[in-house]
Amino acid sequence: MAQRWLTHRPYASLLWSVLGYAVCQMGLAIGLDHRLSAVRDPLFAGQLHRLRVCQEKAPGRPLVLMLGSSRTFEGFLAARASSLCAGGEGSGSGTAKDSPALAGDRAAPLIFNFGLTSSFSLLELVFLHRLLASGVRPNLLLIELLPASLNKLDGRLLEEIWLDAGRLTTSELALVQRYHTERKRLIRYWCVSRCFPCAWYAGELQRHLGLNYRRWVDEPVDSHGRYTGWSGEVTPGDRRWGTAVTHWQYQDAFGEFHLAEGSAQALRELLSCCRQERIPATLVLMPEGPEFRSWYTPAMRQGLSAFLGELQRDYQVPIADAREWIGEDGFRDSNHLIGAGTVAFTDRFVREVILSDRRLARAARVEMAAASKGQPASINLASK
Repeated sequence: MAQRWLTHRPYASLLWSVLGYAVCQMGLAIGLDHRLSAVRDPLFAGQLHRLRVCQEKAPGRPLVLMLGSSRTFEGFLAARASSLCAGGEGSGSGTAKDSPALAGDRAAPLIFNFGLTSSFSLLELVFLHRLLASGVRPNLLLIELLPASLNKLDGRLLEEIWLDAGRLTTSELALVQRYHTERKRLIRYWCVSRCFPCAWYAGELQRHLGLNYRRWVDEPVDSHGRYTGWSGEVTPGDRRWGTAVTHWQYQDAFGEFHLAEGSAQALRELLSCCRQERIPATLVLMPEGPEFRSWYTPAMRQGLSAFLGELQRDYQVPIADAREWIGEDGFRDSNHLIGAGTVAFTDRFVREVILSDRRLARAARVEMAAASKGQPASINLASK
């Protein structure tokens, strides 16, 4: 009967097929906004899952969370930092053993690396809103600031070039487009991802449904969120090639300085959100190799210095400038830390930034007092 109906009404069957396909695509697009976050943005979902596992294993510890780009994702050893703060491996003079406020495993902070590739001011703002909506409230939020992303030269901003709009929900798209210089392009890109979600998110859907016929490989990430894919040695030739690629990627961001107002305003909103939510924040300028730093023009240095001064004045936010901490041998491309460079940066960062932050020390004391009374701690600290 069905075969005869299709034979005599081919156009009707074609129409119903198209309508059925459209309904399936629409349902999937709606699901991506509300239910399928692991399909829409698997990198974020993976980091959030690892963070929750860490918190379950270490309940009651103050949370130090670091947002950032691939520089943070690859270069910050959060697991080592947590161990150092607890007086574990690598601790010594100037570490947790010498800090009464952070002595003891329970009071020592849990430190997590929430860096993700190509995440600058716009996505950091989105991610903070997601974390708060998920019930994650850090006791200290470390926010990576990439200076080159704040310079608008001839072309589009680095952040806009590397931004994948398909990772955003409808509400996040409305948030990001307020600061995007090419809003029509952003919306068009997002609409394409939602009109054809079966094709756009094919790999993610296969993984979510357990198909994986192409052998989807998870990102190599440790339990505290740090990317571990670059574990081998880097030869001088590899470093020269990597530095050349980095220069090609960033060449449009160096020259005369014109502050990227969209990225700057997104960063300001991020800091305003932290102040409103009473979350202590610190801006972090990750290490850069001598070769990378040589690309800065005097105009860029002066403009960036003025902007950072404004942020400090307006938000009373500390700035940890680690750009000159590590030599060229500690990088694979003058931009991303490797090997001994990650260890040297992490150890110094723990000693000079995390352990010296009086806001975190106060959070630890509150946690210890609450634990001694058998009560949950409620920590909302805004002032240093």
